[in-house]
Amino acid sequence: MPSGLIGVLVAALLSGLMSQISGALNSISTMVSYDIFRQRKPAASDGQLIRIGKLLQLLPWDFPWLFYHYWIAMRVFSTA
Repeated sequence: MPSGLIGVLVAALLSGLMSQISGALNSISTMVSYDIFRQRKPAASDGQLIRIGKLLQLLPWDFPWLFYHYWIAMRVFSTA
């Protein structure tokens, strides 16, 4: 198989993967902000729901990053 065609196939696979992740994050943030947050705070404004939705999209990306840096720091600074 030509190398150019392999690059196109890899790009197509990665774009499909990114699309699936984006759709899942949008669905989860919408579901949580409307179904869970709105039940707990019925008087929440649309701005608050949008803020909660944006925050929920950042959390799945921030936790692995923070855990990785914590793990590296523990390995570097451990005395054992």
